[in-house]
Amino acid sequence: MPAHRPIVMTTAGAVVSGHHKASEAGAAVLRDGGNAMDAAVAASAALCVAIPHMNGLGGDCIALYFEAATGKVTAINGSGRAPASTSADIIRAAGHSNMPMRGPFAISVPGLVSAWETCLARFGTQPLGALLTPAGKLAADGIPIDTVLAQFLAGPVYRDLVASYPALASLYGAPGGRRLGEPIRNPKLSETIAAVARRGAAAFYRGDITEMLVSDLRAAGAPITTDDFHRHETRFDAPLSVAIAGRRLHAAPPNAQGLALAVMAGLY
Repeated sequence: MPAHRPIVMTTAGAVVSGHHKASEAGAAVLRDGGNAMDAAVAASAALCVAIPHMNGLGGDCIALYFEAATGKVTAINGSGRAPASTSADIIRAAGHSNMPMRGPFAISVPGLVSAWETCLARFGTQPLGALLTPAGKLAADGIPIDTVLAQFLAGPVYRDLVASYPALASLYGAPGGRRLGEPIRNPKLSETIAAVARRGAAAFYRGDITEMLVSDLRAAGAPITTDDFHRHETRFDAPLSVAIAGRRLHAAPPNAQGLALAVMAGLY
C-alpha cells in the first residue's frame, strides 16, 4: 500500500513528500552533501512528474525555511500574481458571477520555477541543473501509475477535465483507461525541465517556453501576457508565529492560508 507521505531516511536526514520517487530524489541530495533547500528543490521537481494531478511547473510555491545557524525562519512566497489586465468587470462580462475555480480566468503566473532558483541562490549549496536531473529522467523514462493516481484518472474530476480539455487524454489517457503500474512518459516535460536546468528560470519566464505557454493560454481565453511572466518575482517575508504548548508555531503569511492555521492554533 502506498504511504500518503512517503518517508525516506538517510544518515544525513529524512525527506517526506507526496511520492516515494520525490522523497528518494531529496534523500539522494542529502547523501551527497546537499542541505535541506537543495533536497527540497530536487523533491519538488520530482513531484511535478510523479503526481501531476497535484503538482506541476505551472504551480506555485509557499514554504517556510529554518536556518539552524541563525535560528531564523523565513517565509517563501513563490506564488504568481493574477494577469495585470484581469479585472472583476472582465470576468463578469465573460458570464461569471463568481471567480471561477477552473478555466482561463483562474490562471495566474506560475511561481514555482522562479522559487527554485531564488531559494537556491539564498539558501542552497548545489546548482539548479544538477537538482533537476532526477525529475527530467522520471519524465523521460516514465512514472508508473500508483493507486492514488489511478484513482484520480478514473474519477469524476479527471472525467470533467477531459470533457473540457480533451488534449489531456493524449497524455494521461481516457478516464479509467490507464492500468495500475503502467508508466506515463512525458517527453515534452522532460525537455522543459532540461531547458530550465541549462538556462535557469529565465528559460521559463523569458524565452521560447514563455512564448509557447502564453500563446496556448491566450488561445484558451486567459488574459495572461509575456509581460506578466517577465514581472514575476519570488518574495521572502517574515512568517506569522504564535505560542502554543510551550513552543512557537510558524506559518506563512497571506496570500497563503497560514493565517487560518495561526489563528486556530492561538485558540488553544
